[in-house]
Amino acid sequence: MDRSTVSRWATRFREGRVTIKYDQKPGRSETSTDEGSVKLVADFLAQNRRATCEEMSQAAGISPTPVFCILTKDLQKRKIYSRWVRH
Repeated sequence: MDRSTVSRWATRFREGRVTIKYDQKPGRSETSTDEGSVKLVADFLAQNRRATCEEMSQAAGISPTPVFCILTKDLQKRKIYSRWVRH
């Protein structure tokens, strides 16, 4: 591990930091996986279980990657034979 990295961490802990988790990076928001987006994707999925992530992203107004994360992590779904089913 680089000495400058360890030095930077030590300085942060001396200043009062209590966790080693990374701070949220600027420009990266978690708003695409909020409760409203999860509900939109779940409702769309209830209407059409054969929908693709692209179709759901257009309906929800968010990009396909967060839609995939909502499906797999929040709703615990996976794609089997072109349908989204409970994992």
